[in-house]
Amino acid sequence: MESKNIIPIYKSCGSIGKSILTVDKEYDIKDDSTVSIIAISKKFNLKEVIIIDDSFFLFPQIYKNFVDECTKVIFGINFIVCNDVKDKNDKSRRTESKVSILMKNSNGYQDLIKIYNAAKSVEENFYFYGRLDWKIIHSLWTDNLYMILPPYDNFIHKNLLCNGSCVPDFKNINPLFTFADQDIPFDNILIPTIKEYAEIYKFDLSEVHPIYYYRRSDFETYMTFRAIDERNKFENINLDYFCSPEFCFESYANKVGIKFE
Repeated sequence: MESKNIIPIYKSCGSIGKSILTVDKEYDIKDDSTVSIIAISKKFNLKEVIIIDDSFFLFPQIYKNFVDECTKVIFGINFIVCNDVKDKNDKSRRTESKVSILMKNSNGYQDLIKIYNAAKSVEENFYFYGRLDWKIIHSLWTDNLYMILPPYDNFIHKNLLCNGSCVPDFKNINPLFTFADQDIPFDNILIPTIKEYAEIYKFDLSEVHPIYYYRRSDFETYMTFRAIDERNKFENINLDYFCSPEFCFESYANKVGIKFE
């Protein structure tokens, strides 16, 4: 199979309810237990791993374990950004979309912590959950960070498919735009729009593959775990992307020509 240049992006179980992949110092992949991202990196000889979580909860463990294994890890956090954090009404939620902010180097840790605290610890920025706006991002932005527009829930997705009214401000940031073909019904609408926007406005663009579990057969376990976290019944789970079992390493391996056993 011809190799494709697709960037795998992992989410760990530190994003509570969003992933069943651990970051334990575990080297075996077993059929009847959770799978560690470290075990995946060892089995498939991965030299670099990108983990984008929703919190810093597991970052100390991620940093220690991956350094011990001499595998480069790039870490980032997903944030919800709106047009104005001071605007606290349902209409303001239509301006929300997601961005991912990653550490470019070791100095990026403190800079990312400042942005994280602005979103999570400043009461006036809280409306149902911690949020940022572009004014806050620009006030805290440094050259030690870089931004990725995730393939889903970005401002294009929200405006195009969710009746959003997001107005991004990328001044001096130059984010990487991404898309993913995960066999979701609206992919054929979303992907061309993301590509067109990136081309028109001269943003870099890459295909990525979000990974939240190891095998396609783990899909039911993963969604059951999410249902429990969301306090929903599995039969009426009502969660995003429930229609696709492709958010797994097996699917990524098949796409890029890695032999998966």
